Amino acid sequence: MFASVAWEYLDATYKELKATMGVIIPGNANPTLAIDTILIGFTRMAASKCAVPPHLQAMILVSKLPYQMSALVQSICQTDNIEDLKTDDIKRKAILAWEQRSPTQTQNNRPFHQQQPQAAKKISAVQRSGPPPSFQQQQQQPQQEEQEQRNQNPQRGGWRVSGRTSAVT
Repeated sequence: MFASVAWEYLDATYKELKATMGVIIPGNANPTLAIDTILIGFTRMAASKCAVPPHLQAMILVSKLPYQMSALVQSICQTDNIEDLKTDDIKRKAILAWEQRSPTQTQNNRPFHQQQPQAAKKISAVQRSGPPPSFQQQQQQPQQEEQEQRNQNPQRGGWRVSGRTSAVT
């Protein structure tokens, strides 16, 4: 009788461990669901009196991170004390890493490459009356003509020295 009870316990615990270890964290989608599934598996194992130590949970979680998060894995592995690894910190960092590298999500949460191109929006709704302006009259004049115009009309354009003096009061 004891053997059958022990076998059922081991069978249930092994199935939970195998299901937990079988979860794949996606590299091209939000990792929250997969990480939560792994953490729930560890919680169920703890409830069945087969708790996995927290630092071992963290190491398993780090080993499950996809190759797209290799920079995150390297930074986590530089931790001095293995006891300092926390699953919540790893989860938060993995989600932040995914959010930073994923394209912006809009239009019914579709990935960027599946979105419809957006038309440019007008800045102003003011409508112009009449025909569009013509800029053909603005042509470059030769430099000699510009010099003559400056000499004839010193008030417009160019530098001129004023003979005025200002009185200080």
